[in-house]
Amino acid sequence: MSAARRAQCGLTLIEVVVALSVFAILGVLTWRATDHLVDARQHIGAELERWRTISRAAYRIGTELQQITPAPDALRLSRGQGENADGEATRLSFTALAGPDHLPTRSAFVLVDQRLEWWLWEEDRLAPAPERITLLAPIDAVRWRFLHDGSWVDAWPPEQSRASALPAAISLELELPDAGTLLRVFALR
Repeated sequence: MSAARRAQCGLTLIEVVVALSVFAILGVLTWRATDHLVDARQHIGAELERWRTISRAAYRIGTELQQITPAPDALRLSRGQGENADGEATRLSFTALAGPDHLPTRSAFVLVDQRLEWWLWEEDRLAPAPERITLLAPIDAVRWRFLHDGSWVDAWPPEQSRASALPAAISLELELPDAGTLLRVFALR
């Protein structure tokens, strides 16, 4: 075999460097694409969990509101602890039939430090302090409205003396920093 023929059989240094550069570029592009895919999957998982939490909170609120006893003063929207930034009342207190014995228990949904909490009082204690369960956080504002005689009112009980014991429906509006404003209506009768 001649010397010229042996030189044509191998790769030159430039060809090896070009091949390695192409493989390096493909490797970096593959790594970046995989990194973006993992980040997107984590973001979608976090969003899905947030919406699950919102759904569970709405379900819990609806379930509790369906159990309100149809008695005078069983439902009250009040100020105090639990106000929006504009001073609007957000504490919805009610008496519901709960537990295996279906005994009346006091409960409330209260906005506290950007958390929607569910407060439960045990009736058998002398100085009851509520058990506090966080349903949803963070929340910027909560607004309750009540369907009474075919129109929505902002306070309950209404000022009219002939008001029924319960409204026909309750509207819950949540302002969430990451999801915007959500509205849910719960029919009571």
